[in-house]
Amino acid sequence: MAPTDPSTVRAALAQATALEPAAIAGDPAAVERMLLDRYQRTGRPTDLDGVIDAFDACLARTPADDPNRGRRLSNLGVAQSYRFQQASDAGALDAAIAALRQAALLTAVEDAAYPLRHANLATSLERRYGLVGAVADIGAAAAAWRSAAGATGISDPNHAVRWAYAARARQSLYEITRSAADIDAAVEAARRALSTTPSGSSSTAERMHSVAVLLWSRYLHAGALVDLHEAIDLAQRAVRTAGAGNRRSAGYLTTLSRALSTRYERVGRLADLTAAVEAGREAVARTPAGGADWAVGLSTLGSALQTRYGRLGDPADLDEAVDAQRRAVTTATSGRPADAGIWLALMRSLRVRFERTGSTVDLDQAVDAGRRAAEVVPPDHPGRADLLSSLSVTLQTRFERTGATTDLSTAIETAQQAVDSTDANHPERDAYLLSLATALLIRHERTGRRADLDRAIEASRGAVLASTADRPDRLVCLSTVAGALLVRYGQFTAMADLDAALEAIRRAAAECPLDHPDRAGFLATMSSVLRERYRRSADVAALDEAVHVLREALAATAADHPDRSTYLYNLADALLARAVHSSDASALDHATDAARQSVRAIPADHPARAGSLATLSSVLLCQHGRTGSRTALDEAIDLARQAVAHTPVDHPDRAAYLDLVGQSLFARHFGTGSADDLDAAVTSWSAAIAMPMAATATRMVAARLSADSLAWARGPAAAIGAYSAALNLLPLLAWRGIGRDDQYHLLETYGATLAVDGGASAVAGDRARLAVELLELGRNVLWAQLLDSRTDLARLQRHAPRLAARLSACRAALDHSTAGPGHLFAELPLR
Repeated sequence: MAPTDPSTVRAALAQATALEPAAIAGDPAAVERMLLDRYQRTGRPTDLDGVIDAFDACLARTPADDPNRGRRLSNLGVAQSYRFQQASDAGALDAAIAALRQAALLTAVEDAAYPLRHANLATSLERRYGLVGAVADIGAAAAAWRSAAGATGISDPNHAVRWAYAARARQSLYEITRSAADIDAAVEAARRALSTTPSGSSSTAERMHSVAVLLWSRYLHAGALVDLHEAIDLAQRAVRTAGAGNRRSAGYLTTLSRALSTRYERVGRLADLTAAVEAGREAVARTPAGGADWAVGLSTLGSALQTRYGRLGDPADLDEAVDAQRRAVTTATSGRPADAGIWLALMRSLRVRFERTGSTVDLDQAVDAGRRAAEVVPPDHPGRADLLSSLSVTLQTRFERTGATTDLSTAIETAQQAVDSTDANHPERDAYLLSLATALLIRHERTGRRADLDRAIEASRGAVLASTADRPDRLVCLSTVAGALLVRYGQFTAMADLDAALEAIRRAAAECPLDHPDRAGFLATMSSVLRERYRRSADVAALDEAVHVLREALAATAADHPDRSTYLYNLADALLARAVHSSDASALDHATDAARQSVRAIPADHPARAGSLATLSSVLLCQHGRTGSRTALDEAIDLARQAVAHTPVDHPDRAAYLDLVGQSLFARHFGTGSADDLDAAVTSWSAAIAMPMAATATRMVAARLSADSLAWARGPAAAIGAYSAALNLLPLLAWRGIGRDDQYHLLETYGATLAVDGGASAVAGDRARLAVELLELGRNVLWAQLLDSRTDLARLQRHAPRLAARLSACRAALDHSTAGPGHLFAELPLR
């Protein structure tokens, strides 16, 4: 169809603008440009209103198939966009996008106006996205920018500019979708912008930086080291190209610092960490104080310093990190999502400093900082998982210090949310699973829930599988697997768990650099596993190695480090085992010294203090056995009672401490004949037997000691109740869900003469029927093992997996704890 008669259009323009006919006598396109130019010169709203009215009038007289319709729609869209900018009128922006979209659809790719019209549409869509946040708008903007850039000639000055805008829009889309396709498209567009930027252009450094940022983001998404290496190279080139006088160079240095820190976390190269700190310091030095960029620079520097402290252990780095991040959060008062990262960095540094100094002020402030971060980050923000996982670790840390169960429940909930919000390929998934596993282990230790222990083992094994060989977190993952398996061994004494625990912790210790701050914790966990190996098999070499690695751990631990007390009472426990095995008086003296140091080193209100008190009590009880010292015995009784008083009534480890009170009191009764001490000992043992959340083996020890002590002191008939309790525990102790060798070990250790002794006590009490029942109970358990009279659980699993699962769950409900007979007084250093 032919274009609309120009005279008709001119008449519409004259009517809408009240201009003299002579003023609009030219070509309508020129008149439209003239009207826009006039508004741009004057900026008067009345002029803009006239322009929009005129364009509306022109369009009303322009048929749908008029070749000029695209131009007029584009001009109307531009005018409406001006109105939005002038009056913040959202309706005008909607009208602008509608007109510009129609204009773009009507424009052929070969039309010279195609790039500009798509660029105008993209600009308006980005503005509305910034106002409303609709994903569809930023997606459409990214597509429009790509169309505009693709149609712009390579010699056109706007070619590189439009590819840069296309990269920016696609990056914004990726931050919402986390789609590999979006980050790939953003990288491609940014590369095109850089490759077509003229040599010597003032934009070269900025475009290098844009590609670096996108490659770093893609590394965080997919984990390809080649992207990270190139990101660092481009960031370094951007810094050099810009020069110190460029106002944007500080931002380039901040990006470089972050990327170098990321590569250190992946590769472990100390030179990267040193360079990250240097770049961070230079970025802060080049940034005016008080602004958002200054805060980001300080936060980035603080994170690099905190990471370097983690590698080298220099407290000055940690103090400088906290100081920098405290200064950074002084600007984080607006509640912007971008502030979350600043609060998060402060939380991490404060938590690490608490772990170094034990200052509860730092710990409380760390939790507060983490909660501030959680308040400002949107639920769908890509960094939320990292925040939740870190907050979980901080809450776990405070629970371990204060025992507040609300902190622990929240820690598990937030850790699970972090895991649930990431897919199997997320590069940080190992860290999130590790946080969840640790929180579940802590709750298992507090409540004895078997389900928590199984989930913790599953999560920690998943963390190992998710971590690559060069991930620094891999060592902690291996250590956590070892610790979790050791806890389960203590509960069920399955040798397979102990073997797997030793294998995992040896790998962690072997791969850990000698100067790594976590090495002491790995060695302490290895010692716990080795001590269990000794108790199970009397392997003296394992015990000697346990003592050696604990001394190595202590040598690498500062005198005021919060973990030192844990290592000391583990050393005391190992030395006590050596003293008992070898009758070595010097080993007992060293054990006493280590146990006393442990008690002195741990705060009076620390939840783990009970372990230190019980260990010293055990050592003093052994010392009394060697020397007959009444002073040592009285102190042992007092310390054991303190351990019980320090432990919540429903804590699984309380049974072990009650057993220790019973042993100590009976030792005094043995020397003095005090009936009160014997009664108190039996009362304490009875309380331990009655704790269903405690390990069956621990309860069995208490029952057997109570029975044997009563039989010795008051005759067999007095021990009927205790023997009955012990025999009723026997089926739970050697249940079919563990291996046959493990069943035999438990029966040999705890039940070899139990039925006979129990029957004899019943006969002595003139209760023949009970004697028969007790003998039958013992005989049934023993014959079940010898004759294999019940189906093996593995075979049941193959044929009826649901029934096998129900049996396993039933057993888990009946028998769960953290403290087994072999490590009644040891708290495992899992982290």
